[in-house]
Amino acid sequence: MTDTLENAHALFCGGKYTESLAMYNRIRKSSAEGREKGIAASMAMTIYKEGLTGPGMKKAMEEVGMEGMKYSCPLARFYFYTSDQEVSDEEFTLFLTDLRSLAKEGNSQAMVQMGLIYAYGIHLREDLEKAGNWLEKAAKLGNPIAMLQLAFLYLEPDFSKADDHEAYVWTLKSAASGYREAEFQLAYFFWRGIGIEEDQAKAVFLFRKAADAGQTEACGALFHIYSELGFEDENGKEVLDPEKGFLYAKKGASLDDHDCTMDLAFCYYRGLGTEKDFEKAREWYEKAWNRADPAAGCALGTMYAEGCFGDDRKKEGISYLNQAIREGSVDAIRELGLCYAYGMGVEIDQDRAISLLQEGVSEKDGPSARELGKMYLKDRKFQESFDAFRKADEYNDGEGSFYLALFYIKGVMVPKNFKKAQEILYRSAGNGHKWAKDLLDKGFSHIEGVM
Repeated sequence: MTDTLENAHALFCGGKYTESLAMYNRIRKSSAEGREKGIAASMAMTIYKEGLTGPGMKKAMEEVGMEGMKYSCPLARFYFYTSDQEVSDEEFTLFLTDLRSLAKEGNSQAMVQMGLIYAYGIHLREDLEKAGNWLEKAAKLGNPIAMLQLAFLYLEPDFSKADDHEAYVWTLKSAASGYREAEFQLAYFFWRGIGIEEDQAKAVFLFRKAADAGQTEACGALFHIYSELGFEDENGKEVLDPEKGFLYAKKGASLDDHDCTMDLAFCYYRGLGTEKDFEKAREWYEKAWNRADPAAGCALGTMYAEGCFGDDRKKEGISYLNQAIREGSVDAIRELGLCYAYGMGVEIDQDRAISLLQEGVSEKDGPSARELGKMYLKDRKFQESFDAFRKADEYNDGEGSFYLALFYIKGVMVPKNFKKAQEILYRSAGNGHKWAKDLLDKGFSHIEGVM
């Protein structure tokens, strides 16, 4: 087969990504004219970026991406013009003209990018119908990225052809072409029952397949499923296996996935699926903190303040928490408030604690509202406590909802109302609070003496 853009594109749309990539790389290294080299480099970048020939190709992707930019290929320029960079209307119009021209020549990836520009309203007014037209053209040519983006469009309520089942069908087609991202998304369709009957066992099978192929988001999903959510296997048996969850977090972290790095640190911190190991937790949290993740700074601050590294180092936690607050962490505001409430690394200062927790509530942080409610409850300030728990419930905090239900069961600050309490408890259980589930199972007579 002759090395031409048309042949390389045919291989790409036929799911033969390795062969396509090899041809594109030969074209970009040949004596072809600049425009051809730019298109070849940009298509190679797309294959690397989407992991169509395997994970871990960031360096190669950057190299060919720069080459695409060198030849001013619109496929490469797309990532510049759709970033946060300031672009003049004139520049964008010229880019869009080039991109549309390439799309009309039959390049399906140019069609995908045209579709995304309209779907997200990038420098243009959002137009889901035009987005759908471009994506459908590319999808019908066999472009796996187009198939998945078209599936996402079918999930948009404002799209005139919105249809969950069609979304599932296009995701299935994309996954069948070997696109790992589509395999991962297909797992979510089965997990949530979108356009197809819910099948948790099938979802977990697909998540595993994606994780085994190096898809780090799948590793993260499996961590949460095995460690927290649980699932029903093909025999109808409930499965919850934190040790497996830990292994998937470890695998994702080894592939440099940031979320999995945080999950792995949490496993070591809490002893979830493995032995507690504060030193290893600190090591992984520091790796995330070095990437300027305020959640990692908050976690480190909490560990130090709790005395995980000795009482003499508790004050270091306050420094971490203040840094995390400056980086925008609402969780750190709450944790610093608890430090002042219970004297962790600082002298007890109830007023300062309440002020910080109120600041967290103003940021719509449910746990801040819950902890504020518990502080008021301890001081028997029932009206303030009730108001705080009501906010916690509003912000979907399971424990806060549980405490709010107790007010209605006991008739504190409000008339007794078991129906209202039950409604709140269902929300609490739905947000993962075990006590609420137990209370719904056993009945309200089991809560005497709670308040």
